[in-house]
Amino acid sequence: MLHIKKLARPFMLLLAFMNVGFMIWVFFYPFKTAAFVGLSALNGNAETELRAMYGGLIGGLGIINLLGALSPRRTENAVWATAWAFLGVGIVRSCGCLFFNADVWQIIFAISEMIAAATCFIMLKSLSVVSVPELK
Repeated sequence: MLHIKKLARPFMLLLAFMNVGFMIWVFFYPFKTAAFVGLSALNGNAETELRAMYGGLIGGLGIINLLGALSPRRTENAVWATAWAFLGVGIVRSCGCLFFNADVWQIIFAISEMIAAATCFIMLKSLSVVSVPELK
């Protein structure tokens, strides 16, 4: 049986390829991403913002994922950061789906993000070497 601990680094590598690949795609084609979700860039500032927030932020997470995949001593931190990033995006997207008129893709993205966050939190239970102090 495959241990969850052994899946953490391959999972981080998969996410690294996806996230860094997305960053590169958005850098060259920011309007395709924007059009997919119904946004439009009205000027150079908006185009730069699309590249930075869609591509740069996701690409930064991809680099964290890559470092976690390549360095066993960084794996736990990468899984931790990824868990919270996906949870945050998943919660906000889920709220948007509940309160606004979201299409099926937004629902699929929200579910995927929540599953990715849950996967990371489950992996953290197996990876934890250092105990986290409890707040009293």
